[in-house]
Amino acid sequence: MKNFVCEIIDILLKKAETITLIMDQSQVLEDRQCLMASLRFENRALPVLWKIVDTKGAIGFDVQEKLLDQLLEMIPPGVEVLLAADRFYGTKSFVEWCQKAGWHYRVRLKGNLIFQYEGKNITAKEVGKLPESKVIGAKFNDSDIQTNLGYLHEEGHDEAWIIAMDCDPSRETILDYGQRWGIECMFSDLKSRGFSVTETHLRDVERLERLLLILAIALYWGASVGLAEEVKEKYTEKKQDRSKRSFLTKGLATIFSMIVSSTFFHELWAHVPWIT
Repeated sequence: MKNFVCEIIDILLKKAETITLIMDQSQVLEDRQCLMASLRFENRALPVLWKIVDTKGAIGFDVQEKLLDQLLEMIPPGVEVLLAADRFYGTKSFVEWCQKAGWHYRVRLKGNLIFQYEGKNITAKEVGKLPESKVIGAKFNDSDIQTNLGYLHEEGHDEAWIIAMDCDPSRETILDYGQRWGIECMFSDLKSRGFSVTETHLRDVERLERLLLILAIALYWGASVGLAEEVKEKYTEKKQDRSKRSFLTKGLATIFSMIVSSTFFHELWAHVPWIT
């Protein structure tokens, strides 16, 4: 996967100085959870690393750390990284790892987490009561790990976003966390709206992980072919088609049409510049 990832990073760095990595977990079977690290690409995400765990609940930092260490080895030196993660990961150990790695981070927190700030205890939720709804240099409870905290509760949303971050909290830096939603689209691609991985009869963890490898390659191919199709459409009058379907949907549809033709492999390799 490292070759695929490096190719995508090269593409992303042509448009921005920082790449966004996303970590989250999702249920793949009733008693199996998948911890997934993905790379934000356009408005979606592409799988990078994953670990299937035999559990029905949250995956602990011991497993997260191993995945993070592997992820760090895959990223080329000097690349600026922003890591976005949900409330499963709002722990002092996770934030400390990001700080040691030199990565930017936006990690959502549970409202009842306790911090020390200006000699007093404060919960993450209470940050919203402060004048600027932010804290600089709060310490996780009973630790020396410091982080900045930002609070944002926008109209029409049921819950506030309480985000741990490495920079000065503002509305814009808090909204960086929203990039995490790309992984939700990816999970949908793998599950109910795509490859239906949750319907598999496989139960062995290693076999499930190999299945995800096959599906990850399919997503990479679909994304590459779909982007090539979008470039073609810019020179056509298919504006309505561009607005209705994502680049991934277009790519997978194109690959399917290739499969039913006799020129499948010739056309597929011609569409996928990442495989060289």
